[in-house]
Amino acid sequence: MLNIQQTSEIIGVSVATIRNWVKSGVLLPIRPDTYIFNKKNIQDFVLQLSNGSKNKLTSRANKIALKGSFVPLEYFADKESQKAIKTIAGEFLKSSLAVETVMFVAALKTLVVYKEIKEFSLKDIKSDFKTLVWRRNAVKNLMTDWYNLLKRCPVKDAEPLIKKVFESFSPVLNEDCLGFLYQSLKCASDKHKKGSYYTPKNVSQNAVCAFEGQIRTILDPCCGTGNFLLSAAQYKSLSLKSLYGIDCDRVAVFVASLNLLLHFKQEDSAPNIICADALEFSDSVNFDLIATNPPWGARSIKSILKQTYKDSFSLFIEKSLRHINKNGFLSFVLPESFLNIAGHKHIRALILEKTKILRIVNLGKMFTGVFTSVIRLDLQEGVCDNAHKVAICNGTETFKVLQNRFLNNKNFVFDVNANETEQKLIEKIYAKNHLTLKNNAEWALGIVTGNNEIHLKTSQENGFEAVYKGVDIEPFRLKQNTSYIKFEPKKFQQCASEKYYRAKEKLIYKFISNKPVFAYDNTGAVTLNSANILIPKLPGYSVKTALGFLNSAVFRFLFVKKFMTHKVLKGDLQQLPFPILSKGDIRKIETETERLINGAKDQSKLDEIVFEVFEISEEEQKLIYFC
Repeated sequence: MLNIQQTSEIIGVSVATIRNWVKSGVLLPIRPDTYIFNKKNIQDFVLQLSNGSKNKLTSRANKIALKGSFVPLEYFADKESQKAIKTIAGEFLKSSLAVETVMFVAALKTLVVYKEIKEFSLKDIKSDFKTLVWRRNAVKNLMTDWYNLLKRCPVKDAEPLIKKVFESFSPVLNEDCLGFLYQSLKCASDKHKKGSYYTPKNVSQNAVCAFEGQIRTILDPCCGTGNFLLSAAQYKSLSLKSLYGIDCDRVAVFVASLNLLLHFKQEDSAPNIICADALEFSDSVNFDLIATNPPWGARSIKSILKQTYKDSFSLFIEKSLRHINKNGFLSFVLPESFLNIAGHKHIRALILEKTKILRIVNLGKMFTGVFTSVIRLDLQEGVCDNAHKVAICNGTETFKVLQNRFLNNKNFVFDVNANETEQKLIEKIYAKNHLTLKNNAEWALGIVTGNNEIHLKTSQENGFEAVYKGVDIEPFRLKQNTSYIKFEPKKFQQCASEKYYRAKEKLIYKFISNKPVFAYDNTGAVTLNSANILIPKLPGYSVKTALGFLNSAVFRFLFVKKFMTHKVLKGDLQQLPFPILSKGDIRKIETETERLINGAKDQSKLDEIVFEVFEISEEEQKLIYFC
């Protein structure tokens, strides 16, 4: 039998989700009045999720889609190994065998392939390895320590699976096959809670390659199974004793240590890999390079999160800056949101104070099941001068920008989308005497029902009214709604004051979008949380005049180049510059805006008026339209 907490951990979703699934009949406990489940039934349910037979559940935005998370394809591309590991993962889910045991058996198979032990059979596990012949003492000591930490190996009950793991697992020489297997076995919820996603080989290689010949020691404080260290090991200038790693996952530490020993075939000493929390590690040793992919927002970080830095990767950056040699280097794999989210302003300020930013590399969407784009941030210890430029590497395009420009941005945003020419145009636009929406607007969020299936209808019923979502918004006007709702605020999880929805005039905008998309509403319509509300109160501006600017090509350019987000945030909108206008300009913009609200498609005339207001040349207009 399993309780609700155990069930949530096995499936990889929250306890609240389990409760919802029970209420809706998706999951059945052993008795209707309990949250106790049959283990076999839960294991079957997990298999249904992983093979896609419960697509409706895995597609829900608030669920962790297990399909694909067992095999992170970006980490290892060998097709035969992928197939074998899918088989092992499937068998593992149906068993009671611990991940640690599966990994231990796979490690033994790896040692056989690498000829570190001469022969192996299940009898050797039963006899505590007394019959094994080892090539190196360092490998023997490592595997003995690992075996002792397992406490016991349940061979009697799990012998068929252990045999299947040993026979199926086929390591590829000079690749982190063990790391690939470990990532594939760990359930998605565990990875999510720890914020841990192992770095693909090409990413770690490129990071370390950038500093080749300039370093003698390297530390990865979140080393996982050791990919950054293995990449550094490719360089003849670095020995086993040059490489240091820390990780709080003891299985990962064993795998990383074994990986390094397999690379340095002639070494017979223990690698410098320890099992610890690097944030609490007080060793005073400094390094020439610290390169890592730290956890992103890991939930397990302790009370230290109550300090200045509110996310785990910022803590690792701050800690690393204290353990780097003078003029040493740092390289971090981070979520793209690091560059501009206000919550990261303190760590950006520290980076600007303590380091020269060498390069920011856009890596795109890198991890299976993670929709966030990824960047690599390369730093050098030391204060930069006013002329220092940062290399921005975005796919095939590379350009440089002054680091000091980040100091002048609100919240020290690293606005890396604009090259120097585009930045000059941005500065020109802001040089125009202008107003902003800060303190000149009212804002409201759309409704969070708590359960759309209950509250929304696809056709109008008695007491129901039209409700608009983000997909129902296009520039200047609302599309035909596809949903209806009964406006009962007390029954919703979240709801703004009714006065905002019923305002005589208001603007409704898409929340999830990489550019501003605003529609005019004078019908008192209500919205869901993917469609938020703005009521501009700019002196001299009508609501329609503000709408014209918000949907203009100029504001789209500013938003894309300056804020670089996939969400239209209030804080960003409050920074947009609404120029002081003459009455004639107001009339022209209102006229064009009304035409577009009424169904016209071509907004080029409106853009021309806005260009004139900001005195934007034809060459500058090309820059804006190209964006």
